Amino acid sequence: MSKDVDMSAIAFPKEKDKPRKRAPAVQYTDEMLNEIGELMQSGYSYSKACEEIEVSQGSMWAYINRDAKRQEYYARVRLLQVAFKANVLENLTTETPDYAPDGKIDPGWVAYQRLKIDTAKWQLSKELPKVYGDKITQEVSGVNGAPIEQNVSINIEFKKPDES
Repeated sequence: MSKDVDMSAIAFPKEKDKPRKRAPAVQYTDEMLNEIGELMQSGYSYSKACEEIEVSQGSMWAYINRDAKRQEYYARVRLLQVAFKANVLENLTTETPDYAPDGKIDPGWVAYQRLKIDTAKWQLSKELPKVYGDKITQEVSGVNGAPIEQNVSINIEFKKPDES
């Protein structure tokens, strides 16, 4: 047997009745930014670096964006982070392969390495497309490289209405 319960009789605390817990205010410093920069240069993402030193990502962004020198510093850090990832990619290509029991190179290892390398290449192409991205150029030209000639003509014909 199921009993119907009148939910209106249960008093749920209202959202405004709950005391809000706020994190203590953090004074962001250039030393914190330098720590994040060092972590990012060693392969950490921005979010992981902020998590490591226990600061809010959004607040740190606001701190970085308040000063042009901090923005330049962060841009340099990002370039160094990409260079670190390119170095890791180069190291992946020179790893000694694993061998199967029959003495041949393990095909599973080859597939795994290919996946790691392709992922790293894709990530580099998205983070620094001018250096690592595919360059696609498309040029349309006329005869012997001349500009394409464009001619527009309109023909208007007037017909007399049929007199029937």
